[in-house]
Amino acid sequence: MKLVSAKKNLLFLIVFTVAVFAWLGLVIFPLIKEIKETSEEFISIKGNLAALETKIKNSAILKELYLNNQQNFAKIDALFVDSKVPINFVNFLKEAADSSQLSIKISSPSFQETEDGKQSFLSFYISLVGSSLEITRFLAKLENAPFPVEIQNLKMRKSTEDKIDSNFSIKVFSK
Repeated sequence: MKLVSAKKNLLFLIVFTVAVFAWLGLVIFPLIKEIKETSEEFISIKGNLAALETKIKNSAILKELYLNNQQNFAKIDALFVDSKVPINFVNFLKEAADSSQLSIKISSPSFQETEDGKQSFLSFYISLVGSSLEITRFLAKLENAPFPVEIQNLKMRKSTEDKIDSNFSIKVFSK
């Protein structure tokens, strides 16, 4: 009798152990795996949400900065010459030459861009005739112009006793 009881206990223990391992393998481990995957997904979503919140805050800050500096942006925009109709800049050149008592010839502008395409500019070829003092005054006015200007290839030669021929090209940044 004791042998049958011991066999029953052993059989019960084996069945119980198999049932526990089956329960662990079929229920607990998949559940733990699913919890781990869900946790990782939750952490990822939480990180994305934090990044979006940061972008929203930065966007609001940038919008406020833009609104606060809109007048400054308009002033900066006014510095650049209109590449399609550079009449304001040409008038500036003519007025500067007239006030410096110079004879001026201005070529038609040629439109160019930097290699990276981020900036565009107009190139003008200018011929001046006048005294060296008058040409110096004109160049000073050009240097202090309300436009971003770069003088290139300045050539001067004496044409008469008191007159100098000056030729140069200028680059003015445009919009």
